[in-house]
Amino acid sequence: MMKCKHTPFLLIVALLLLFGNAVVGQGTKTISGTVTNAEQIPLTGVSVIANLSNTGTVTDDRGGFSLNVKPSENSLTISYVGYLTQVVAINGSTLQVQLIKDSTSRLSDVVVIGYGTVRKEDVTGSISTISQKDFQKGSITSFDQMISGKAPGISITSNGGHPGSGSKIRIRGLSSLSAGQDPLQVVDGAP
Repeated sequence: MMKCKHTPFLLIVALLLLFGNAVVGQGTKTISGTVTNAEQIPLTGVSVIANLSNTGTVTDDRGGFSLNVKPSENSLTISYVGYLTQVVAINGSTLQVQLIKDSTSRLSDVVVIGYGTVRKEDVTGSISTISQKDFQKGSITSFDQMISGKAPGISITSNGGHPGSGSKIRIRGLSSLSAGQDPLQVVDGAP
């Protein structure tokens, strides 16, 4: 039998790797839960932050979250736009949190322009707003039909009569000297 001079070293490294994972796993505990509103509707994108370690996550599309925290962690801060921030004590490994609407805060209209943000009343150019109530009129089968005729300065023309063919949407009139004619369309935060 041939004896390798590195055998003790390899044995020690293997043991450290084996027991190292067990020690690391004992350094955290997993807290999971669901965040809903008063009507028991799950809230997506709610911020969940551990107070001591300052680690956090956001809720998924079913209002669920899972967060690895230190064993000494005793509370989580739950916050969401339009709702009151809550500090929730950790009792067990599963939490059910119900957020309450914040009736005192109101969001004001903010317009994002190419070089910053301003309040709606301070904009010096021309702006139009199309709200959800404008979309509820008539039969709508595509995005371009939702905004057609709802705001001045938007020209929508069909590329053809084929099913699924796109439309050309033009803003700032039919021509522009220094800027592009195609608008940036953002749907649910995705351009």
